[in-house]
Amino acid sequence: MESKYEYEFENIKLEVESTANDSLVVKSTDFFYVCPKCGYSIASDEASKLSEYEDYRPGVARIEKNNKSHNNPFGKGKCSNTSLIRYSLHHEFKTDVAKISFECDTSDYSTMLSVMHALLNSFAHEFSIERRDIKACLTYKKTNGKMEHKIIIYDAVPGGAGHSRRLVTEDGEILKAVIKRAINLLDTCKCSPSCYRCLRSYENQKIHEILDREHALKFLKQFV
Repeated sequence: MESKYEYEFENIKLEVESTANDSLVVKSTDFFYVCPKCGYSIASDEASKLSEYEDYRPGVARIEKNNKSHNNPFGKGKCSNTSLIRYSLHHEFKTDVAKISFECDTSDYSTMLSVMHALLNSFAHEFSIERRDIKACLTYKKTNGKMEHKIIIYDAVPGGAGHSRRLVTEDGEILKAVIKRAINLLDTCKCSPSCYRCLRSYENQKIHEILDREHALKFLKQFV
């Protein structure tokens, strides 16, 4: 089931689209170089092993220039193959999804990450649900040389629980309420650039330094 609505808040258009039991691809940020013959592999964090390959460069799809042969991982001696192919692990995750598109400048990655986490926190407060029950990510594309980001909010449980789809209503009042609550949460905090009261959490600790309360607040105030 799919729902799609376009709203206009303070002369700025937003589009929200929701789907039930949609598919998301979760991809690992790490990778492996694997021998197609014996299954021997080198993980992305094994720098010393990767450095043995003369043709290794970050992101290269195949490496093979190594004077040393590797051992067969099943105890069958040396492998005759020297070529390793890069693989990344991923899996498909089905859940309920809501995608928010903004017809304004969304090019700044730090700002949009901050907006995303502000909306997540507000959403959890607005609907009295556990913050860990919903998650989000940014999707992006480059148009006319400028990056455009969209926010995807999704239920954390497989199959979905209907949380994210509650954002999508014909009149847009739910989304507006979530934005207003996010503004209030940000505006009543006086930290710089962010803290656990407004944007930070255990789950986003890797990006704490780029989350910015003031940037998120400025962006969201455009819509009220």
